[in-house]
Amino acid sequence: MSWLARHRVRRRGRRSGAAAVEFALTAPVLLIMAGGVGDWGFFLARQASVVYAVRDGARAGALTPATGDPAAVARVRTAASLDDNGLGSQSYEITAETTPTAYGTMVTVAATVHYSPLLGIVPIPGTAYAEASMRWEEL
Repeated sequence: MSWLARHRVRRRGRRSGAAAVEFALTAPVLLIMAGGVGDWGFFLARQASVVYAVRDGARAGALTPATGDPAAVARVRTAASLDDNGLGSQSYEITAETTPTAYGTMVTVAATVHYSPLLGIVPIPGTAYAEASMRWEEL
């Protein structure tokens, strides 16, 4: 066996635990980062669902016939859309109102859904909020 081959064998023998120590030092950081990405992903999916539900409720209120109450229709449709998106088990508040403007009556819907992170490792907002306004068509 040449001198270089013997030197490589000896050197490898002295470094046998270095990889385990490096892994032990970096694994917690990587796991925390992965957990944070997962928490943020779930929060952003929840936020997108709230935005969709509010927009759907505002559209339903805007298409309410002139004899109906657009704010009530918007509240009911927003709640149904939140339930359809799997947020019915969460606590949420929905507000809907009509506001007369120079361009017609506006139907405004807002919803706040409370969110608790899965792991709680990284700071994430505790609520997902969305608001949408559409002009009442008065069909």
